[in-house]
Amino acid sequence: MEATDALLVARVAAGDEEALAEAFDTLGSAVYRTALYVLGDAMTAQDVTQEVFLDLWTAPRGYEATRGSLRTYMTMRARHSALDLLRS
Repeated sequence: MEATDALLVARVAAGDEEALAEAFDTLGSAVYRTALYVLGDAMTAQDVTQEVFLDLWTAPRGYEATRGSLRTYMTMRARHSALDLLRS
């Protein structure tokens, strides 16, 4: 799966909007559920989800396939972003 994830992220890095949509279709609900679990608020979880995918679009090099799956990376980003919101 990591090879496919790496290819998808490489496409995103190249500016392929369809790749970003593909990532969202595949991982959007998991990212949202993670944020919702931490925050307990649907609107804020949607904001976190949008932020996580915007970060993927603007800084795709943050993902390293050797460290795990894209799903794990994205859900951990959602968790960290949600916790940061709670702390602020």
